Amino acid sequence: MIVIGYLCDYPEYRENVSRWLYDEFVHREDDDLKYETFNSNVLNNNKTKLPIRLVAIMDGKCVGTVTIIDNDFYGKSYSPWLGGLYVDIPYRNEGIGQRMIDFIKQIAKDLGYYEIYLNTEHAGGYYKRLGWIYIETCLNEGGRMCEIYKYEL
Repeated sequence: MIVIGYLCDYPEYRENVSRWLYDEFVHREDDDLKYETFNSNVLNNNKTKLPIRLVAIMDGKCVGTVTIIDNDFYGKSYSPWLGGLYVDIPYRNEGIGQRMIDFIKQIAKDLGYYEIYLNTEHAGGYYKRLGWIYIETCLNEGGRMCEIYKYEL
């Protein structure tokens, strides 16, 4: 059984989540940012204000994470953003990512938002299948092409 919860309620998974995010999203973007600096600064643990980070837990093991943040793309005024979606490799293709996304969408709605945004370099097809609407293609901070999507709540 999968449980989706707030990272602040499961502090024992903070290090695991931090390592995933650093390896998947930060290290390839910024080789100069050390893991220790990233780990100490990035994971704010909130429940009622942004940023809010969730974890997916299966059989006592953290298997995924996602966040909702105010802005995930400098130079764009869209808000809020779904970001940092990660499911551990052995647990992919089991619907865990979609369950976390659905939880984030409900949080956004509960906070009074009418839409939520995301950017992706490679997973546009996945988000389209989940009902996200393509907005534009642009260069991200790393100089790579990415697509921006929105979901109307």
